[in-house]
Amino acid sequence: MIWRLSISPTHHCDTFCWSYMVNIRSRPQVLSLGNICMVDGSWTSTVQFSGSGWVYKDNMGKIQLMGTRNLRSRESALHSELEALRWAMESMLQYSSCQSFGTDWKDMIAMIKNPQVWPNFSTELDVIQTLQNCFSDF
Repeated sequence: MIWRLSISPTHHCDTFCWSYMVNIRSRPQVLSLGNICMVDGSWTSTVQFSGSGWVYKDNMGKIQLMGTRNLRSRESALHSELEALRWAMESMLQYSSCQSFGTDWKDMIAMIKNPQVWPNFSTELDVIQTLQNCFSDF
């Protein structure tokens, strides 16, 4: 299942809010995989490294940009997912006009929506919140 984070383009960095295409109380909606940056992190407790990756697809569903990298292992799988989102957000701000991000972790959406409930991730969530200021409807 893919959870979508939608944000609208902006020329200002003065407001932000998360909106997502899934109503937790109902069935998930089918989403188009066009004009979206899909994000994923890889983590295993027994391995020294973790990975981050993202793929940006245009409105026709064609891959336009992608990135992968190997990092020293993070504390948990969710830490790796947040690292991947941070890198994808920075990359989209620099290289494209993409304003939608997709993830397969609904917990990541919950973390960003209510960061105070996730104190073990406060450092990562602070960075994400700073990046949110560069998107109008995050």
